Amino acid sequence: MRYGISYNRALNIEGFISKIDEHTRLFNDYFGSDWAYSGSCAVILYAEEYLQDENELQKLNPPNDIDILVESRQPINNRMIGNYDTKIQSTLEKSVTYENRMNKNSIDVTVVPKLKKDMLGTNPVLDLATLLDYYEDDLIMREKDTPKIAILHQIRDIKNASEAQTTNASGAEEPEAQTTNAESIFGNIKTKLFE
Repeated sequence: MRYGISYNRALNIEGFISKIDEHTRLFNDYFGSDWAYSGSCAVILYAEEYLQDENELQKLNPPNDIDILVESRQPINNRMIGNYDTKIQSTLEKSVTYENRMNKNSIDVTVVPKLKKDMLGTNPVLDLATLLDYYEDDLIMREKDTPKIAILHQIRDIKNASEAQTTNASGAEEPEAQTTNAESIFGNIKTKLFE
């Protein structure tokens, strides 16, 4: 059973970011740099980073738990993560739920062989395209995820437009610099070879 992360039913972004900062430090201690937020937490972190309209964030519900992916080829063998505990398992697992017995918050940790991620500030999040593919998967798509999908599409469009603008701006300058540099190198060789 999954439990909430002690939020009101309306998303409190300041409380969420504070909770995420605390968990980022915790996960860094346990997993180094080989992990990333996924699920609802990742969607909210992308929305907070890329969307200017506070009303868009309010379309998202607070997450029921914290989902993270850990890059590893080994199954999970941690019994505890900070104050979060898991039941004793007879076999090692690729996905484990940890629960804080005091406040009933929970963390779902899933091991994946390869992890593509983005950094939003100090928070690693699952790559946007991969996250969107997950939510749009016909086999697991749920009606309650429709607002997340719409927001992820907006963010993808904003990100693509920003990257295209950056590429166009830098692309216009680079060829001139490369040509000038190449001409000066080959010009000197040509002069010396044919003098």
